[in-house]
Amino acid sequence: MTEEKFPGLDWAELSGIKIKENGEKREVFVNGRSYFRWNNTDEIGQRTAIVQLCELGLGAQEDIANAFGIHINSIYNYLRSYRADGIRGLIDQPRGPRERWKLVP
Repeated sequence: MTEEKFPGLDWAELSGIKIKENGEKREVFVNGRSYFRWNNTDEIGQRTAIVQLCELGLGAQEDIANAFGIHINSIYNYLRSYRADGIRGLIDQPRGPRERWKLVP
C-alpha cells in the first residue's frame, strides 16, 4: 500500500502500539487495529493487555512500556506474576502480615 491510495492518512500513526483515551475508556491499537479496551480505573485490565501483548509477541517489552508510560521493570514483574499465578498474579495482594501476630516482651 502506498500513501497515494489513502491521502491524508498518517501511516506513522498506524504503526506500532498506541494507547488512545476516550472519556472513561482506554484502548490499545496494534498497527492501527483495535486490540483491547478497558475502563480508565481498571488497573487489572491494563495489566492484562500488557501481558497479552508480550505473550503474543506483538511488541518488544521496551516498546510496550513506552506506549503505556510505565517502567520496563513493571512489565517484567507483570509477566513473572502472570506466569507463576495466571490472571490472579496480576491482582495486587494486600500488604502486611499474612498471619495473626502480636508483640511479646
